Amino acid sequence: MERLEQTGKKYTINGQKIFARKKTNNKWFETQDAINYWDDFSKQKIAYAETMRVHRNIDADRFPRFSFVEEDYYHDKTCFIMTGNNLRYINAVINSSLMNYFIHKNIAVLDTGGFLMQKIYVEQFPIPNATPEIRENLSQLQQEVIKLRRDGKDSSTTEREIDNCVYTLFGLSTDEIIYIEENM
Repeated sequence: MERLEQTGKKYTINGQKIFARKKTNNKWFETQDAINYWDDFSKQKIAYAETMRVHRNIDADRFPRFSFVEEDYYHDKTCFIMTGNNLRYINAVINSSLMNYFIHKNIAVLDTGGFLMQKIYVEQFPIPNATPEIRENLSQLQQEVIKLRRDGKDSSTTEREIDNCVYTLFGLSTDEIIYIEENM
């Protein structure tokens, strides 16, 4: 018997029962347990770090950091992914100032100041149901932010447009918006 045989068979050697590794589909090393979602890694996705930190003087205005990722991009084991429909729209909402506020109020904080972005928290993010036109508008604005940042240009005006649209989607009043922005 080969030590790393992947058949799931049982062997008795010198009176001792030995089991070969369970049968797999021989995909990549990380997903050899025949998981149902292995093909999600090849799809468009939103990726995010398990621990998200805010560095006050460096990138406080770039929080949260959920990244839209094109197909066939693979990442480290300490990142999570979301797949499905309307990803660009969802990415715009979850990178908004309102979600920044929500994360600060609802996500577990590690003693070093990092936010623990585990599934139990992220799946509770409130994502409003929007019309196809609003979803498309936010998707386009999010793509514009990505392009501006990639080109080293200021994206703050476009990000402000996204924030205003998200505030409207949630039906927030002017006073509520001011409170959120002053308390982030």
